[in-house]
Amino acid sequence: MLTKDEFVSILTNVSEKVGDSEEVMNDLKRIQEDFDERVEKTAEAFDVDGVSYKEKYDNAQRRYRERFFTSGEEVKDDQEEDIRKDSSKLTFDSLFENREGDYKKGR
Repeated sequence: MLTKDEFVSILTNVSEKVGDSEEVMNDLKRIQEDFDERVEKTAEAFDVDGVSYKEKYDNAQRRYRERFFTSGEEVKDDQEEDIRKDSSKLTFDSLFENREGDYKKGR
């Protein structure tokens, strides 16, 4: 995807080559507004679980850093917590308790 500066540069080049008639300038402005709107929407993109991709990326980056800067005791505590969570009894139905959708209609 083009950066904002690259995009503006292209619009400026088109304007200089074609001329600055009112019609051309209105079309170029519409294109720029559409580009700005798409950039905003991309920055606010959400995954299917409702969490923004930016938040997921920031969390993954934080966890990655923490792996290298935590003490051995903290790692052991985290591992014990993970083992407790993973050892809980799960049933097939409990896997889908929080799921939304058409599959519940048949019940």
